[in-house]
Amino acid sequence: TRPLIHRLLPLLQHDDVQINHSPGNDIPILHYTSVYVRYCRFFSEADATTADHNDDVCTPDDKLSLLSALARLGKSLSFDNSGEILSALLSTPEIDRFEVPRFHICQESPLSNLELARLGVMMEKSVKTVDFTPEFHYVDVPEAFYDSLANCIHLQALHFGDKPEKIFPVSKVIAGEDGNGAVERLLRNPHNQLTTLDLDSTDLEDHHLIALAPSLPASKVKVLILFFNNIHPHGFQELTKHLANMRSLNRLWIGNNPWTKAAPKVRYECGLALSKALAQNPSITEVSDLKVFPQEACRLLCYILSLNVGGRKFFRLSSTSSSFVLLSSSADGTLPEQ
Repeated sequence: TRPLIHRLLPLLQHDDVQINHSPGNDIPILHYTSVYVRYCRFFSEADATTADHNDDVCTPDDKLSLLSALARLGKSLSFDNSGEILSALLSTPEIDRFEVPRFHICQESPLSNLELARLGVMMEKSVKTVDFTPEFHYVDVPEAFYDSLANCIHLQALHFGDKPEKIFPVSKVIAGEDGNGAVERLLRNPHNQLTTLDLDSTDLEDHHLIALAPSLPASKVKVLILFFNNIHPHGFQELTKHLANMRSLNRLWIGNNPWTKAAPKVRYECGLALSKALAQNPSITEVSDLKVFPQEACRLLCYILSLNVGGRKFFRLSSTSSSFVLLSSSADGTLPEQ
């Protein structure tokens, strides 16, 4: 409503809102890091059924003031099924001055081609936006959006949400046999700044992962999330062939995939392939779901990860005292003979 917009504007336009204890002033001090626009729309003339409600109707100036404040927020901004307000934002000149560092869209109803094209342009130009989550149904998405996403070299974190029921053309968004996926094109750009790649629940299959993997070693990706996809042992082992050269990678989350349900012998082979990569790449210090590996492989993986965490040092409890003895390991991660 119009009164609510005017109450919100001081909070959105200033980082520190001071309490004014004068009579009639009830705007509290507010310290916040995120703004969630959730299931919201503008109060319109169609909602004004009585004369008392006429003052609640949002004027064009009211809407523009709110959209301008949101665009220049300087904090995390999330739109959750608030299509009217998101569409209004994408239709204003304010998208050329978008300063939101973390931007999350969760939209169940499809965005129009024009809105998606404008969103792509906004994200490509918004160098201050470093964390982006476009979580919506990718229905008839124009190529212009994918091209813009591939050019967002300023992004440091890219997520696609964790709702498995979303419509998601993996070969266009992430990677495909033609090498034209938006994410793989982004990773191939030597100027990209991506450090967190979250592909949770994106219908990623073995051939998608195999197509994406060669783009990862030269990237700056520190966190790779592959939860809840369709990765089988073949795709898992193909990924391990590239892990040794991913010198920026710290965390790999790859559980909740079909490979975790494979026969023990197959999971043991996956564990050995992973252990070889970890021994060759000490930058990897965290891997999820180690317990799904057979015990022998799990112990080996835990040992190598402990070496990586300790900087190729190994602590063990002395057999003669309660103190800890520091042993240096060799370059390949094996313990000294003593």
